[in-house]
Amino acid sequence: MTPKYKKNDKYTMNYFSCLICKAQTDFYFSKDFQQSFELNLIDYHKCENCGFVFSKTHYEMSDATWEKLNLDCHNSYQNQDYNQSDPRWYERLSLQSKVIYKLSQLEIIPNSLPWVDWGCGDGKLVDILNQRGLNVQKYDLYMQHNSDYLTNEGLQQTKYSLVINTSVFEHIRERHTLDVINSLIAKDGVLALHVMVKEDIPLDPDWFYLQPPHVSFFTNQSMQILFKQWNYKASIYHVPSRLWFWFRQMDNIQMSVIKTLLTETEGFYFKEGFMNYWGVMNK
Repeated sequence: MTPKYKKNDKYTMNYFSCLICKAQTDFYFSKDFQQSFELNLIDYHKCENCGFVFSKTHYEMSDATWEKLNLDCHNSYQNQDYNQSDPRWYERLSLQSKVIYKLSQLEIIPNSLPWVDWGCGDGKLVDILNQRGLNVQKYDLYMQHNSDYLTNEGLQQTKYSLVINTSVFEHIRERHTLDVINSLIAKDGVLALHVMVKEDIPLDPDWFYLQPPHVSFFTNQSMQILFKQWNYKASIYHVPSRLWFWFRQMDNIQMSVIKTLLTETEGFYFKEGFMNYWGVMNK
């Protein structure tokens, strides 16, 4: 089968090169999904350098098979307030909306350009944010038939002061897609990011996060590599909402406001540079 990676992609050479750092990857383990969403035995590989783990089987799927899998999985819970595979989903979105709203009110997140939720699914987070008086646009590859969603063309018409990306990175098969998300952020913009991160991905076929549409699994080290590759300067992490904020520039960050935030609000951590997710979770 022809590799999905483009031969000229800076960070990918073949199926056995890490999506994040280009290092060699090796077979890690297999999981049998026993026909769940038409999946059987899935092979996972692990990067020997940064620990990034991916499903080689998913990466080799045709685009049509991959799209059908995503649609089938997400149609099983979208437009509902409960997701059996992620019971705290709606509760987490509500908390994330409060955190984003708070940082906007403190002007920690700029608003000179539009905001967008990339890969927003049924748009619940956007709806909650807009109910709070913010103005966030929706984008999702599989939802563009809806009139209130940006099309691919519409998405590319501008840069964004804030790009929100929650529970999306684990669904991405190509480095190009990660870089497209990053490219949308203005030179003084912010990436708000929620993704499962582990110090080391468990060698365990029964690990709860091995869901049928999840194909990419990030370690703390692989996220730090992305942070540096994309040239971010500072980061905030909010533990209760599991939400990162990566800042392109330090110039617009008022440290007095940050200090007030850290002092008066529990759960926020700030660092000039990469905020160590796993270090925070073990404090």
